[in-house]
Amino acid sequence: MGCRTVFVGGLPENTTEEILKEIFERCGEIATIRMSKKNFAHVRFERECYVDNAINLSGYRVRLNNQKGDTSGGNGSAGAAGSGRLHVDFAQARDDQYEFECHQRRLEREMRHRQRIEEEKWRPPSPPPVPHYAEHESHVVVEQLKSEERFGRAVQILATWLERGDCSKRNSNGFFSMIQSAHAHLRRLSSEKSQLEDEAKRTHDSLRQKFLHLTTQREFLSTFFSPLGST
Repeated sequence: MGCRTVFVGGLPENTTEEILKEIFERCGEIATIRMSKKNFAHVRFERECYVDNAINLSGYRVRLNNQKGDTSGGNGSAGAAGSGRLHVDFAQARDDQYEFECHQRRLEREMRHRQRIEEEKWRPPSPPPVPHYAEHESHVVVEQLKSEERFGRAVQILATWLERGDCSKRNSNGFFSMIQSAHAHLRRLSSEKSQLEDEAKRTHDSLRQKFLHLTTQREFLSTFFSPLGST
């Protein structure tokens, strides 16, 4: 966002807002005109591109005739009250500064929003919240500890309750049941792991025996047919 306001100096004493509007509306659509008692004014346009058109009017002489504006490039003399030479320049208006600051803040908000979206895209999903300990919740956890699909989540809940210090003498039996269920599940997993390892070892030994048998047959056939090929 840039400047949309121009400073207009060198105005005749009798210049009115209507006269300024008649002079500068040919440069573009005007938003506001602020007059001063010291023969200058600020003209604010709707668009930035109109400011360059207004700057080009700097140096033109204005003669007031029957309260109407007339711009020309001549160098004729004029009275103090009815004539003046325009000085048009960029103005550091509060409106422009406020608009620029609002635009910058909007850009910063959009940038922070895009950064949050990008961070959320790569952030791992948050685990579901752990419920507060209750007797009926402990019974649910005991059943979940017996399930293959829910065991991991149930162990997480049990560990969180222990870290929170929810275990006490009053509910120690419930925690003992949960820990016992978790231990039983771990024993089953350990037993299954041992069975799978034994099965894998037997499969490996069987494949090894078959490979050795095939190698022995190949060597025997190679030795048997070698003399026939030489004859």
